[in-house]
Amino acid sequence: MTNNRRPRFPSGPGCLLAGAIFFLLLGVFGSGLGQRYTYWLQIDQVQAFEGEDGLVLFVEVRRASRYPGFLQSGQIRKTMQLIRVDVSRDGEISQTPLIFDEGTTFHTNIAPIIRLPDHFYLVQQPSMRRPACQLHRVLADRIEPRSFEESGEILRRLGLRCGGAQGLKEFDLISKRSGWERLNGNSYMFGSDFPIVSRRHGMRLLVVEDGRSQSIVAESIRGPNPWSRPLVRVSSRRWRSYKGPMH
Repeated sequence: MTNNRRPRFPSGPGCLLAGAIFFLLLGVFGSGLGQRYTYWLQIDQVQAFEGEDGLVLFVEVRRASRYPGFLQSGQIRKTMQLIRVDVSRDGEISQTPLIFDEGTTFHTNIAPIIRLPDHFYLVQQPSMRRPACQLHRVLADRIEPRSFEESGEILRRLGLRCGGAQGLKEFDLISKRSGWERLNGNSYMFGSDFPIVSRRHGMRLLVVEDGRSQSIVAESIRGPNPWSRPLVRVSSRRWRSYKGPMH
């Protein structure tokens, strides 16, 4: 005799309640539903140059954040400040926060910096939203984008091509002609283990962290009167908020 009865699965109010509790716990503890995000500031990118009278640093400060749930991974970063720091050979410091458009960065893979006779420029590489290279001029208090037509004309006049490691080398040769030399090849390879050294001016730059803050410090490496001065300092203390990472 054949048994044609179908298997029966548990059902009823109890099962529905258990399922609802499971998905609620998954949403709260897995995806972080209704919990606060964790935020902190960090010095993210640095491009440094040396000239006749001293150093110039271009520093990017980003706000990093993490989702609260254990199923969320990775960080979301947002640029909060772009800062120009001038350091004279005797240790005098000038720090200038720059006004910038959204999407501007000091990352060498995206926007290497070049020195032309009149100003420093960012060379924004082509992307999905940018059909060609675009120059951004660094003025006294802001970063000003040039048109694609102007950018292309300037690059062609200088005999420069855009993109790739070879492009960065060509940019640095132009900077040298204007009296400025790049001190670090990668904007993100910089820390206490990877100091930036200017033998020309007898100083080095390094990152110092103490659990509460993160700083770029300049210090002399020769001379009878050694000195050490902070250039940029950000609080690295973490805070929590219900606001999303892109606010």
